[in-house]
Amino acid sequence: MKIARKHSAEGFTLIEFIVAVGLFAMASAILIQSVSDALTAYETVKSNSNREQLFRFAVRTIISIEDREEMEDGGDLEMPEGLNATWEVETEEADMVALYRATITIDLQDNSVTGTSEERSFELYLYRPEWHSDEAENILEDRRDNLEDLRSGF
Repeated sequence: MKIARKHSAEGFTLIEFIVAVGLFAMASAILIQSVSDALTAYETVKSNSNREQLFRFAVRTIISIEDREEMEDGGDLEMPEGLNATWEVETEEADMVALYRATITIDLQDNSVTGTSEERSFELYLYRPEWHSDEAENILEDRRDNLEDLRSGF
């Protein structure tokens, strides 16, 4: 008896090869897009982080000013990377003596070709005993008197 043998060609057919190349191309495209998105996100976070540091630097510089009138007059700051910061401060007395609520508005301007500008406001409390007025001195005196009255009752 003779057994018929089929001779199959070794390797892939043309259709199998085309499908494999197509799947590889799709996977590569998805991978490249993912890497591109990750790099874009990294650059955005890095840029935002640099801006945050510049704003923090400006706030620290502004609150280091000891004179209230000088602080409230506002001004300009030369910043790194060709940036300029224009700032304004509004202060008001808080309920506690020598505690002031400050609203700092900073406009960070890019002096390069793009000419972009970003404005942010910060609210914080400043403890400035040297700023208190005569009215604050009267409040302190009244509180001292109240404390002495309470102590004398015991």
